[in-house]
Amino acid sequence: MFDLHGPNTPPGTRAHIGVMIKVDSADSTTARIGSLGGNSKRPFDVMQQGRMAVCYDRSGAEFDVWQSMNMNGTEVDNTKHGAASWHECVTTDVEANTQFYCKLFGWTSETQMMGAMLYTTFYLAEAPVAGMVSASDFSPDEGEAPPHWGTYFTVDDAYVAAATAQSHGGTVSIPVTEIPGIGKFCGIESPQGVPFYVMQYVME
Repeated sequence: MFDLHGPNTPPGTRAHIGVMIKVDSADSTTARIGSLGGNSKRPFDVMQQGRMAVCYDRSGAEFDVWQSMNMNGTEVDNTKHGAASWHECVTTDVEANTQFYCKLFGWTSETQMMGAMLYTTFYLAEAPVAGMVSASDFSPDEGEAPPHWGTYFTVDDAYVAAATAQSHGGTVSIPVTEIPGIGKFCGIESPQGVPFYVMQYVME
Protein backbone atom coordinates (compact mmCIF):
# COMPACT_ATOMS: atom_id res chain seq x y z
CA MET A 1 0.00 0.00 0.00
CA PHE A 2 1.27 3.46 -0.96
CA ASP A 3 0.52 6.81 0.65
CA LEU A 4 -1.04 9.03 -2.03
CA HIS A 5 0.80 11.95 -0.47
CA GLY A 6 4.15 10.16 -0.19
CA PRO A 7 7.33 11.52 -1.82
CA ASN A 8 7.47 8.77 -4.47
CA THR A 9 3.81 8.93 -5.48
CA PRO A 10 3.27 10.84 -8.75
CA PRO A 11 1.13 13.98 -8.25
CA GLY A 12 -2.50 13.48 -9.19
CA THR A 13 -2.48 9.73 -8.55
CA ARG A 14 -6.00 8.59 -7.70
CA ALA A 15 -6.82 6.05 -5.00
CA HIS A 16 -6.77 2.67 -6.71
CA ILE A 17 -5.49 -0.89 -6.57
CA GLY A 18 -2.64 -0.91 -9.04
CA VAL A 19 -1.72 -3.76 -11.35
CA MET A 20 2.01 -4.49 -11.45
CA ILE A 21 3.52 -6.50 -14.29
CA LYS A 22 6.93 -8.06 -13.68
CA VAL A 23 9.70 -7.11 -16.12
CA ASP A 24 13.44 -7.70 -16.35
CA SER A 25 14.17 -3.97 -16.59
CA ALA A 26 11.82 -1.11 -15.78
CA ASP A 27 14.03 1.33 -17.66
CA SER A 28 14.24 -0.63 -20.91
CA THR A 29 10.52 -1.41 -20.79
CA THR A 30 9.49 2.22 -20.38
CA ALA A 31 11.90 3.23 -23.14
CA ARG A 32 9.85 1.12 -25.57
CA ILE A 33 6.39 2.21 -24.48
CA GLY A 34 6.33 5.48 -26.40
CA SER A 35 7.11 3.79 -29.71
CA LEU A 36 4.16 1.45 -29.12
CA GLY A 37 1.73 4.31 -28.56
CA GLY A 38 1.68 4.40 -24.76
CA ASN A 39 3.18 6.68 -22.12
CA SER A 40 5.15 6.25 -18.92
CA LYS A 41 6.58 8.11 -15.95
CA ARG A 42 10.25 7.97 -14.99
CA PRO A 43 11.14 4.69 -13.20
CA PHE A 44 12.08 4.92 -9.52
CA ASP A 45 13.37 2.63 -6.79
CA VAL A 46 11.07 1.41 -4.02
CA MET A 47 13.51 1.19 -1.11
CA GLN A 48 15.54 -1.99 -1.73
CA GLN A 49 12.54 -4.01 -2.88
CA GLY A 50 12.45 -3.21 -6.59
CA ARG A 51 12.24 -0.60 -9.31
CA MET A 52 8.93 0.45 -10.82
CA ALA A 53 7.30 2.85 -13.24
CA VAL A 54 3.76 4.09 -13.77
CA CYS A 55 2.66 3.44 -17.35
CA TYR A 56 -0.34 3.99 -19.62
CA ASP A 57 -1.48 1.99 -22.63
CA ARG A 58 -2.78 3.39 -25.93
CA SER A 59 -6.21 4.16 -24.43
CA GLY A 60 -4.88 5.61 -21.18
CA ALA A 61 -5.38 2.63 -18.87
CA GLU A 62 -2.80 2.82 -16.07
CA PHE A 63 -0.57 -0.09 -15.10
CA ASP A 64 2.80 -0.42 -13.38
CA VAL A 65 5.91 -2.36 -14.32
CA TRP A 66 7.96 -3.96 -11.56
CA GLN A 67 11.63 -4.91 -11.70
CA SER A 68 12.24 -7.15 -8.71
CA MET A 69 15.24 -6.69 -6.43
CA ASN A 70 14.26 -8.27 -3.11
CA MET A 71 10.50 -8.67 -3.55
CA ASN A 72 9.25 -10.94 -6.31
CA GLY A 73 5.53 -10.38 -5.88
CA THR A 74 2.47 -12.33 -4.78
CA GLU A 75 3.02 -16.01 -4.08
CA VAL A 76 -0.34 -16.93 -2.56
CA ASP A 77 -2.81 -19.67 -3.47
CA ASN A 78 -5.25 -17.65 -5.57
CA THR A 79 -8.07 -20.13 -5.01
CA LYS A 80 -8.33 -19.02 -1.37
CA HIS A 81 -10.87 -16.47 -0.14
CA GLY A 82 -9.37 -12.97 -0.24
CA ALA A 83 -6.53 -13.74 -2.66
CA ALA A 84 -5.99 -11.71 -5.82
CA SER A 85 -6.81 -14.10 -8.65
CA TRP A 86 -7.15 -12.24 -11.97
CA HIS A 87 -6.26 -8.95 -13.65
CA GLU A 88 -8.28 -7.46 -16.47
CA CYS A 89 -7.92 -4.47 -18.77
CA VAL A 90 -11.10 -2.62 -19.70
CA THR A 91 -10.35 -0.67 -22.86
CA THR A 92 -11.90 1.48 -25.57
CA ASP A 93 -9.71 -0.11 -28.27
CA VAL A 94 -9.26 -3.86 -27.91
CA GLU A 95 -7.35 -4.40 -31.15
CA ALA A 96 -4.79 -1.62 -30.63
CA ASN A 97 -4.13 -2.49 -26.99
CA THR A 98 -3.94 -6.22 -27.65
CA GLN A 99 -1.06 -5.45 -30.00
CA PHE A 100 0.42 -3.02 -27.46
CA TYR A 101 0.62 -5.53 -24.61
CA CYS A 102 1.70 -8.45 -26.79
CA LYS A 103 4.58 -6.45 -28.27
CA LEU A 104 5.58 -4.92 -24.93
CA PHE A 105 5.55 -8.08 -22.80
CA GLY A 106 5.85 -10.92 -25.32
CA TRP A 107 2.34 -12.15 -24.58
CA THR A 108 0.12 -14.06 -26.99
CA SER A 109 -3.64 -13.58 -27.12
CA GLU A 110 -6.84 -15.46 -27.80
CA THR A 111 -10.25 -13.84 -28.27
CA GLN A 112 -13.48 -15.78 -27.84
CA MET A 113 -17.10 -15.28 -26.91
CA MET A 114 -17.85 -15.21 -23.19
CA GLY A 115 -21.58 -15.01 -22.77
CA ALA A 116 -22.72 -12.12 -24.97
CA MET A 117 -19.34 -10.39 -25.23
CA LEU A 118 -15.94 -10.91 -26.81
CA TYR A 119 -13.18 -11.58 -24.28
CA THR A 120 -9.43 -11.57 -24.90
CA THR A 121 -7.13 -13.69 -22.76
CA PHE A 122 -3.38 -13.02 -22.66
CA TYR A 123 -0.87 -15.85 -22.26
CA LEU A 124 2.79 -16.02 -21.30
CA ALA A 125 4.41 -19.35 -22.21
CA GLU A 126 0.90 -20.83 -22.60
CA ALA A 127 -0.16 -19.81 -19.09
CA PRO A 128 -3.07 -17.31 -18.82
CA VAL A 129 -1.87 -14.10 -17.19
CA ALA A 130 -4.55 -11.43 -17.80
CA GLY A 131 -7.70 -10.54 -19.72
CA MET A 132 -9.14 -7.70 -21.77
CA VAL A 133 -12.67 -6.61 -22.57
CA SER A 134 -14.24 -3.71 -24.44
CA ALA A 135 -15.39 -0.87 -22.20
CA SER A 136 -18.75 -0.83 -24.00
CA ASP A 137 -19.35 -4.51 -23.14
CA PHE A 138 -18.00 -4.49 -19.60
CA SER A 139 -20.95 -2.83 -17.85
CA PRO A 140 -23.60 -2.02 -20.50
CA ASP A 141 -26.23 -1.02 -17.95
CA GLU A 142 -23.89 1.60 -16.44
CA GLY A 143 -22.62 3.07 -19.72
CA GLU A 144 -19.11 2.79 -21.15
CA ALA A 145 -16.50 2.37 -18.42
CA PRO A 146 -13.29 4.46 -18.59
CA PRO A 147 -10.13 2.55 -19.58
CA HIS A 148 -8.58 0.86 -16.55
CA TRP A 149 -6.98 -2.26 -15.17
CA GLY A 150 -9.02 -4.08 -12.54
CA THR A 151 -8.11 -6.70 -9.94
CA TYR A 152 -10.35 -9.62 -9.01
CA PHE A 153 -10.26 -11.23 -5.57
CA THR A 154 -11.47 -14.75 -4.90
CA VAL A 155 -14.42 -15.01 -2.52
CA ASP A 156 -16.44 -17.91 -1.18
CA ASP A 157 -19.75 -16.17 -1.89
CA ALA A 158 -20.17 -13.13 -4.16
CA TYR A 159 -23.51 -12.15 -2.62
CA VAL A 160 -22.07 -12.21 0.89
CA ALA A 161 -19.05 -10.19 -0.26
CA ALA A 162 -21.30 -7.55 -1.81
CA ALA A 163 -23.44 -7.30 1.32
CA THR A 164 -20.37 -7.13 3.56
CA ALA A 165 -18.89 -4.32 1.48
CA GLN A 166 -22.11 -2.32 1.74
CA SER A 167 -22.34 -2.85 5.49
CA HIS A 168 -18.85 -1.34 5.84
CA GLY A 169 -19.55 1.77 3.79
CA GLY A 170 -18.67 0.47 0.35
CA THR A 171 -20.89 0.43 -2.72
CA VAL A 172 -21.69 -2.21 -5.30
CA SER A 173 -20.88 -0.72 -8.71
CA ILE A 174 -21.78 -3.84 -10.69
CA PRO A 175 -24.39 -6.23 -9.25
CA VAL A 176 -23.60 -9.91 -8.86
CA THR A 177 -23.48 -11.33 -12.37
CA GLU A 178 -22.97 -14.91 -13.51
CA ILE A 179 -20.36 -15.77 -16.13
CA PRO A 180 -21.21 -19.25 -17.48
CA GLY A 181 -18.50 -21.76 -16.71
CA ILE A 182 -16.47 -19.26 -14.67
CA GLY A 183 -18.51 -18.11 -11.68
CA LYS A 184 -20.27 -15.10 -10.18
CA PHE A 185 -18.63 -11.68 -9.91
CA CYS A 186 -19.51 -8.16 -8.84
CA GLY A 187 -17.87 -4.76 -8.82
CA ILE A 188 -17.25 -3.00 -5.50
CA GLU A 189 -15.96 0.42 -4.49
CA SER A 190 -14.45 1.05 -1.06
CA PRO A 191 -15.62 4.01 1.07
CA GLN A 192 -12.69 5.95 -0.45
CA GLY A 193 -13.87 5.14 -3.98
CA VAL A 194 -11.29 2.45 -4.76
CA PRO A 195 -12.77 0.04 -7.35
CA PHE A 196 -12.14 -3.71 -7.41
CA TYR A 197 -13.97 -6.92 -8.25
CA VAL A 198 -14.73 -10.16 -6.46
CA MET A 199 -15.25 -13.54 -8.07
CA GLN A 200 -16.91 -16.66 -6.72
CA TYR A 201 -15.45 -19.31 -8.99
CA VAL A 202 -17.32 -22.40 -10.12
CA MET A 203 -16.19 -25.33 -8.03
CA GLU A 204 -14.58 -28.05 -10.13
